[in-house]
Amino acid sequence: MELLAQLLGVSIAVLCILATQMKKKWQMMLLSATANLLAGINYLVFVGFSNAFMVSMVAVVQTTVDIFKSQKGKETSKAEKIIYLVLYLTFSVLGVKKLADWLIVLASLTFCLSVFCKKEQGVRAFMVGNAATNIVYTILVNSTTLYSQI
Repeated sequence: MELLAQLLGVSIAVLCILATQMKKKWQMMLLSATANLLAGINYLVFVGFSNAFMVSMVAVVQTTVDIFKSQKGKETSKAEKIIYLVLYLTFSVLGVKKLADWLIVLASLTFCLSVFCKKEQGVRAFMVGNAATNIVYTILVNSTTLYSQI
């Protein structure tokens, strides 16, 4: 099982790094959706049904919907943005048990905002903010999760 966790972690890290290197937003979103799907599987297998799993699934839905909407030339409505923000906040806040856990709330919000960006440079900036927040959290809680440390 440890090998599976490491394989998932490395796969997620590679996808997240590659996502920031893509030229088109839909390519970034596709890689992010795949990384979040793998992260969700990782949480489900090793933690169980949890708020972390739910945050990952909201990310998969949000990025997938964004890809389809952008292919049709449509944008996310204000109502949809509010729904995503509420879902991210709700599921991430449910996992707060100590002060450092608030970084996960911040990471969830930065990811959500990355999808709202229209220009690729904005997406990249929020993705880097999301990664930095996850790295700081991982260090603070002494986690050995490989993909968060890369």
